[in-house]
Amino acid sequence: TLLFHNNRDVRIAAMGDLMYDKESTPKIRKFLYDRDIHVRSAALWLLSCLKDRESIPGLRKILINDEDLFMRNQAANALGKLGYKESIPAIRKLLEYSDTLTLENAAYALGELNDKESISRIKELLNNEDKYVRQTVSEALLKLGVPDSEIEKAKESR
Repeated sequence: TLLFHNNRDVRIAAMGDLMYDKESTPKIRKFLYDRDIHVRSAALWLLSCLKDRESIPGLRKILINDEDLFMRNQAANALGKLGYKESIPAIRKLLEYSDTLTLENAAYALGELNDKESISRIKELLNNEDKYVRQTVSEALLKLGVPDSEIEKAKESR
């Protein structure tokens, strides 16, 4: 089967073919532990798109233990999409990083999870130099119920 081919691009394409078959999600879950980060990333993205709640333990493990920050970012994003509130403390820790992609994913996920306790920390990110961080943070704050006028005022004080 192509899922176990030596070439990662072939494995990724084979996983993509499984996306339309809900019964294939257990096969896709196995790729969260593949040796190749691109394959792992594709599996994480597919499971997130499929809203596969059974992948939550694996995603949580990636969020907390994975050495690769990119994978942790993706796991935070996926757990936010899946509404897994138990991941909030681990996602909050990502707000301590300076990496812009990490800040974006953490703010997005906390907005998706309706974590109102993180509002003040997320608001601080409106002062970030990166316009994409500020945009994602603004969207997260709106999801958290912060009025647009308050967000704009905070941006102006930058």
